[in-house]
Amino acid sequence: MAMAEFTERRRKEGAAVKGGVVQRDPRIEKAYHALWDYLTTSTTSAGKVRRTTTVLVFVDEGSWKACVNDRDTGEVGFVSSDTAMGLLEALERTLAGDAMEWRASKPYGKGK
Repeated sequence: MAMAEFTERRRKEGAAVKGGVVQRDPRIEKAYHALWDYLTTSTTSAGKVRRTTTVLVFVDEGSWKACVNDRDTGEVGFVSSDTAMGLLEALERTLAGDAMEWRASKPYGKGK
């Protein structure tokens, strides 16, 4: 699969990326290709710069949860599961299927 396969369909113009190289992990990259793409791809196939996505994982009231912050589009989405492995699988399924319910990200401290 080509790099930026999943992130490119959601890209908006703008946002710059600061340098940094991610150490590849072929097992994770293969098992969770869409998640890997969102987290590590800093350029599109056309060579345009994109800001990478961040994922915050936490446990709340017995459920595993993730907040996905697509910094390139300024949107966030949320996924949850009963188990940690289930959360990874839900992240992959949701990102690969373009099924995330994205909403505009609020600046830190402005959500109250």
